[in-house]
Amino acid sequence: MALMMKKLADNFTTFFDKLTEILDQIGRTLPRYKEIRDLAAKDMSVQLRSSLIDLYTDLFEFFTSVACVFTQKSGSMLILSHSQPTLDLY
Repeated sequence: MALMMKKLADNFTTFFDKLTEILDQIGRTLPRYKEIRDLAAKDMSVQLRSSLIDLYTDLFEFFTSVACVFTQKSGSMLILSHSQPTLDLY
């Protein structure tokens, strides 16, 4: 049982490390897209508009997937704590 708990904890650590890296990369990249949008606001091409829509659609899907990690099938959110593995929020 202790080995299984350690593996689970290691997996969560790896997950959060990777998630942090991805969020950092998104945070560094998005300001550039804002600058591009601001520069092209008056005469934004259809292709640029489509690319921005795709970008924000992908971001929404990514954050939805991350939220699913913390959501039970019932739709309630999970809170991880040291004393209890999961706790429902109503």
